[in-house]
Amino acid sequence: MRLETKEETSGILIADDHKVVANLLKAHLEDINLFQTIKTAFSCKEAIESAKENKVDVILLDIILPDGNGIEVAKEIMKFNPNVKIIFLTSLCSKSLIMECFEVGARGFLLKTANFDETIEAIKIVKKGDKYFCKDCLRALVEEDYKNDEYVNYIKHSLDLSDREKEILRLLVEEFSVPEIAEKLYLSSRTVESHKRNIMTKFGARTVIGLVKMVLTKNLIEVEEQ
Repeated sequence: MRLETKEETSGILIADDHKVVANLLKAHLEDINLFQTIKTAFSCKEAIESAKENKVDVILLDIILPDGNGIEVAKEIMKFNPNVKIIFLTSLCSKSLIMECFEVGARGFLLKTANFDETIEAIKIVKKGDKYFCKDCLRALVEEDYKNDEYVNYIKHSLDLSDREKEILRLLVEEFSVPEIAEKLYLSSRTVESHKRNIMTKFGARTVIGLVKMVLTKNLIEVEEQ
């Protein structure tokens, strides 16, 4: 008689561009034998490829990655593995961003300030089929104007927009449409749309109107007057 164990085929993917963080978490998970296979990825491309090549039940997924954003990665992976359980790991925390993550199928949301114990607890909860919200996420969901200190600091001091993204953001604020921006900058509409999605993810905005309102009312970046 063969005993069936869930642990036999369970696997987790840790997708985070901070290699030290990813490797430390991998080592910690190896110590407690929660998964049979533990893979790491440091970019959107690597995350998607690894999820295709390996048996993955849970993904711990950073939102801001060098070649794109985790939300787009989640959408792509869900196409070929709709049962995967995704926990977003990020420094950002806003109601709109959390809602967008859960709209693409996320099962958990965890801040990077979480210690190993909380991270492992979140993984265990999501692995068995439940959802996990960290405390700051719960506050952000019930308090409309709530922003955690980590989020505010990230937006004001560490928001890493490329020169092209700054240019496109400026034109969005000036009410240019995607096709108009594409024509103005000699880019394809698809490329501009991709940049726009990345910008909105970095700001935690769900709509262009919300993005523009955040830029103008919070003075988060400098917008040149024409």
